[in-house]
Amino acid sequence: MTRPSATLTFAATPEVGRLGVFIAAAGALVTSSLLAVLVGERLGAWIPPHYLTRAAGVPFVAIGLWLLVTRA
Repeated sequence: MTRPSATLTFAATPEVGRLGVFIAAAGALVTSSLLAVLVGERLGAWIPPHYLTRAAGVPFVAIGLWLLVTRA
């Protein structure tokens, strides 16, 4: 997934036009979605979905706490 700061930095580059920013952001979204679907399908066949949900939630909360601590 493209980080918003990476997209903003790319958009602020004078040599890159609006179309370039749109194509790069759209390509990143499509790529990350494709990976999520393909990897998620494979993992879902082996691991029960409630474990995957919890496993995805732990890093999400950890990143949120990290952002709160480092920006305080």
